[in-house]
Amino acid sequence: MNISPLLLDSLYLQESSMSTNNDTAVTDFSILPSDLKAEVELFSSKNNDKWLVVLQVALPESKTRPYNFKIVATGTFRVDKEYPEEKQYQLVYVNGASILYGFIREIVVTLTARGRWPTLVLPTVCFYTDYREKQLEAMKAEANEDKAEPKALESGNKAKRKKKGGKKHPGSG
Repeated sequence: MNISPLLLDSLYLQESSMSTNNDTAVTDFSILPSDLKAEVELFSSKNNDKWLVVLQVALPESKTRPYNFKIVATGTFRVDKEYPEEKQYQLVYVNGASILYGFIREIVVTLTARGRWPTLVLPTVCFYTDYREKQLEAMKAEANEDKAEPKALESGNKAKRKKKGGKKHPGSG
């Protein structure tokens, strides 16, 4: 077993709301990944040595489900200095969101364990697929922007878009 190049500095619950469906029509006690609404946001310091990951997971209201909720968790991370800079975004997005999702899953289990209905355990999910979809969307958007920009400005604008220190990363939410 190796030590991860992603180091967790802090983890906290930013927002939590949950309600119980008291309708007797509740029949659906299993939750599929497609039932959940998840949003990942990434922010980094100017030199990418510190990262903030925000994960929001929600289960929208349904007459057949026992619970609905919205939970937002935040984590601060560092990446090992030896880790390649071009791979940092993927590492933080996929692994950071996965760590936060496990934290949210435990909160949901704790809250629903005392409820009227059976304990709700969130399904496992893969943030790599979400990461790839967002990267493809960002690449398409950038390609469309590049077509509209004059050639002389193209390389300067690209460099500015890639170096957004201390700001939200494109394609992260």
